[in-house]
Amino acid sequence: MQTSRRIVLHFPVRLVDKPIIFHLVKDYGLEFNILKASVTPKEEGLLVMELSGDQENYDKGMRFLT
Repeated sequence: MQTSRRIVLHFPVRLVDKPIIFHLVKDYGLEFNILKASVTPKEEGLLVMELSGDQENYDKGMRFLT
């Protein structure tokens, strides 16, 4: 079963330069569509995206994000 949801991510300074979305795609096979992004080095970041994929992988990806 496929699921698709919009999520909002807030990145603290220590995570702005980490490949978070890369891991969602590579490790969990999820697809994403970035709707809005404001990510600036040495500042907090904000990302609004639609995330979709198999329900089990989606749940694993969400656990990774938390």
